[in-house]
Parts: sequence; structure tokens; C-alpha cells
Amino acid sequence: MKKIILFSGLILLVLFVGCRERGVKGSGNLKTETRQIDDFDELAVSGAYNIEIEVGPETSCEISAEDNLLTYITTEVINGKLVIENSRSISPKRKIRITLQTPSLELIEGSGISNVYASGIDERIFNLDLSGAGFIELYGKVEQFNAELSGAGRLEAIELFSRFVNIDASGASSAEIYVSESLVADLSGVGNIEYYGDPQDVKTNISGIGRIVRREY
Repeated sequence: MKKIILFSGLILLVLFVGCRERGVKGSGNLKTETRQIDDFDELAVSGAYNIEIEVGPETSCEISAEDNLLTYITTEVINGKLVIENSRSISPKRKIRITLQTPSLELIEGSGISNVYASGIDERIFNLDLSGAGFIELYGKVEQFNAELSGAGRLEAIELFSRFVNIDASGASSAEIYVSESLVADLSGVGNIEYYGDPQDVKTNISGIGRIVRREY
């Protein structure tokens, strides 16, 4: 009898935790909210969002999400970095869309399963750190592009025209990049790195079954 009671208690505990992990359910009613935020040149995202960020003359932030979930999506600028995350677990029925504009963008950190599209990048050095199963698409031009990918993330940056690229990809992550002069690429796991352009200096290191290959447009 004690074993039955204990087992029943464990089941109830698992069900309770499972219900809590599902979080606040979305109402299904979309609402768009414009937020006032401080200037930023770095972006850190964790969660499941569709984000479009454009380098432009002003700083702006607009969020489209279910009305009862907006309050749990936080947007805070800390030392020049815009941090977007959920203050508690949520379970949306409809996609969360975030539209941003900033005069300068030097870094993107992405974790979780967010999709991020960034355009108009024009920097001397641009850095990317992608973990989880996110997707990043980049447009613009830079002198030096540094990218670190882990997990099952995917990077598309063949229209981020870079002179020098240093990329480290692990796990099942994959990348498509453009580089014109120098490429340093480290690949481990089962992912692939495909590069466009005709760099004269190419250094690669591969462990695992992944591939690093040059492609033509």
C-alpha cells in the first residue's frame, strides 16, 4: 500500500511539474505593442521569436504577440545590449514577431529556437554566438566576421560580405558564409560549412563527419 501511495504521489508530482512547464497559454488574440527602449548595438535573444532587425537611423521596438503574453516578454537594455527573453514560461498559440531598428549592430547572441533576420549591417567587426536550434540570416558588409555555432543552429550569411571570417561550428550546426580574403574555420560534429567567394588564405580544421566546402554563386 505504501508503494502504491508513493507511486501515485510521484505521478501527481510529474503531472504538476508538466503543467507548470507548459506555462501561460496564449489567448489567440494578437496585439501589437510599441516599446520605448534605450539605444543598443548588441542583441541577446533566448526563447522562440521571429525577429527582424534593421540597421537604420533610429532605435525602435515593436512586438506582436497574444495580448495576455506581452507582459511576460521582457526587453531590457543592459550596458548597450538589448536582452529579449520571457520572464516566465509561456505557451503561445500564434507566432511572436519582434521588429527592431538600431543605428548600429555589432553582436547577436541567440539561444533557443528563435529566427533572427538582420539587415543593413555595416561594421568593422561583427560577432555572432548561436546556440540551440535557432536560425540566423544576415545582410550587410563587414571587415571581420566572427561566428560561433553550437547545437543545431543554422546560419545564412552569404549576403553578409566579409573580408575576413573566423568561424567555429560544432554539433549539428551548419553555416553558409561569404568571405573574400581570409577564412579560418573549425568544424566538429556532423554539421557543414559552405563558403562563397575566393579567399586566398584558407585554414580549416575538421573533426567528425562534417564538411567544409567552397561554393559558387
